[in-house]
Amino acid sequence: MKKINDEQLIHYILHLLPAGDRHAIETALDTDTALQQRLLQWQQVFAQLDEKTTPVTPPERVWQSIASQLAFDTENTLKPAASEASEASKTSNATNAAPAKPKKGGRKNGGFWHYLVPAFATLVVAFMVSFYYHVQPDLRADIMSTDATEVVWQVAANDSNITFVSVKDISVDGMDCVAWIQRKTGEKVRLGQVPDTGSNAKKRLPVPPSLALTAGDSVVIYMVDSRTQAALENMPPNMATLEPI
Repeated sequence: MKKINDEQLIHYILHLLPAGDRHAIETALDTDTALQQRLLQWQQVFAQLDEKTTPVTPPERVWQSIASQLAFDTENTLKPAASEASEASKTSNATNAAPAKPKKGGRKNGGFWHYLVPAFATLVVAFMVSFYYHVQPDLRADIMSTDATEVVWQVAANDSNITFVSVKDISVDGMDCVAWIQRKTGEKVRLGQVPDTGSNAKKRLPVPPSLALTAGDSVVIYMVDSRTQAALENMPPNMATLEPI
């Protein structure tokens, strides 16, 4: 399977992919940590939408209208269109042959879903992509070097994600840079590894749903051993306080 894009991940979450494509994504997820991270981001976006949505029960007439368009009878079973039933009856009466086979497709015999499902999925995908990429950050921070002479990372955050832009190359073999959030209460929450190669390398990390970032919270970046992930004692952390944009 080619590189998996966001649209395919959304279809995967909504269970709209064919079995073969779904299996390919699940196979890739076993080893692709970047793909795992992207899937987690989308799952959290859907979770947040679900939390902010109040369920509404449609009026009975709405269900009756849908059933009518899909040609369901009162027992919720699919019935043939009137024109097909009439034609089959005439053929049967004239020749005593078996009833005509139902035609494939068509809105009157269930083919309505053939049009409805892709259209609905397309709308959901378009909305989710727009929602994800156009939500504006409302908090920011510049993380300075330990001697406070230059910006190393620029940070932008909102309720869904926090983005790190590596401004200065501080990469060292065998060292990773890992970001944490330190709440005003002193609580610390690990976010994940961030880029350290400069050239405005960017990485977006999901904000856990239980973590509501506010102005005054701090972003702390620790230098850790790439193998053990233990903090390097000779490398003090870099930190900055989030402030409103």
